[in-house]
Amino acid sequence: MPPSASKALVLISNLRHPNSASARQLCFLRFHLVYRCGSNPSLIYPAPDQSVYPENLKLYWHKSIPDVDRYWVDVAVDQAFNFALPPDSMVTDTTKTITGLENNKSYYWRVRAHNAGGWGPYSDVRKFTRDITSVEG
Repeated sequence: MPPSASKALVLISNLRHPNSASARQLCFLRFHLVYRCGSNPSLIYPAPDQSVYPENLKLYWHKSIPDVDRYWVDVAVDQAFNFALPPDSMVTDTTKTITGLENNKSYYWRVRAHNAGGWGPYSDVRKFTRDITSVEG
């Protein structure tokens, strides 16, 4: 976690506390810096409503800012993500391979970024369909 995201205890010396006769008494100042959550990622591939061939598909998105340390990737068979594949919240790159996709089935996917400020908002939701007939012929 970056130092800017954690609580800090700062020692300031040579200040006079209002209730102290000694100018050398130490005062402590406690503050908390706010760190902005990661921005919502911009999805790259597959494009919206795209038919894809491979059973094991690699999803791609643009890097989020600031200082993202991992991504959460959701893939589901419904747009509300009620029937989702197990989510992966430990993706450290801007790609994720999804395995075992069924033919002639549509899937929805979304991504969100994490940094010292917490989880950011989800990306837009995209739909793709695995269709092995799209490359036959």
